[in-house]
Amino acid sequence: LYPAIGVDVEPLVDKGRFARDCSGAGLSAIPTLLELDGDGARRFASEPGEPLSSGDVIVKPRDGVGGAGVRSYAKVAGGYRDGDGETLGESALLDRWRELARRHPLIVQPRLRNAPEVAVVSTGGLCSVRLVTTRRGTEPAVPLFALLRMPASDPVADNMYRGGICAPIDLVSGELGPAWSLEVAAVLRREPAERHPVTGEPIVGRRLSSWDDLVDLALRAHDRFDAFHSIGWDIAITENGPVLIEGNHNWGVMIAQYPRLTPLGWTRLPEDIRFRLENPSTDRRLSRDPGAR
Repeated sequence: LYPAIGVDVEPLVDKGRFARDCSGAGLSAIPTLLELDGDGARRFASEPGEPLSSGDVIVKPRDGVGGAGVRSYAKVAGGYRDGDGETLGESALLDRWRELARRHPLIVQPRLRNAPEVAVVSTGGLCSVRLVTTRRGTEPAVPLFALLRMPASDPVADNMYRGGICAPIDLVSGELGPAWSLEVAAVLRREPAERHPVTGEPIVGRRLSSWDDLVDLALRAHDRFDAFHSIGWDIAITENGPVLIEGNHNWGVMIAQYPRLTPLGWTRLPEDIRFRLENPSTDRRLSRDPGAR
């Protein structure tokens, strides 16, 4: 759809650019500490010669999807320790990242921590809310559906394709329903989980205390990225409140429909897509070519 109507998707695909755009718009988002590609590295949160970060960091492909290629590094005495237990000084680690970035550009960001209310339904990695917002023309964006994604096997990623689970969120109250995994979705005779399969903590009935602030953040972000008729926001719930992780133009329909048991065809999404196709010049601020149709 977007290439056909001339909309540039890079503002959402490029995670480094996304973080900078959010910062410029006053939206709470994970800052970028470092960007690396084949031509070198650019620092943002510190100057050359200063420590990269005072805490743990996450490294991921600049345009990655599905949690693929995400690496976590713990800040320890003498440098950073990776998931295999190897500790490298910052200089040696930067050399390693530069080499990796020759094949695929990377970004380095501080590792966020879950707020206590969601930390108990995680195996250690960051939980995220997938909240999809949609808009029709110049009308304000509205929430379409929301899920809480929780790590259940992979210690870093909450993605369902890496063993994570997700639970639907009531858009009004912020209350969680039962959690689904890909296994449950594939074999519908199995029941979704009312408790986290590893921590044993209740999921069903748990309310997200910062829900209203989280929804407000997503709606304000959609106003900034208004070339897109719908966006799937990934938002962390931290002790300091909701923080944008990324926005997805191609947010996937599987995760939207499994946990909610509601076809997207029953929502307003088809009409919003049709309106966008019939009015391709609407909200063209991020378009590749303002004259494209």
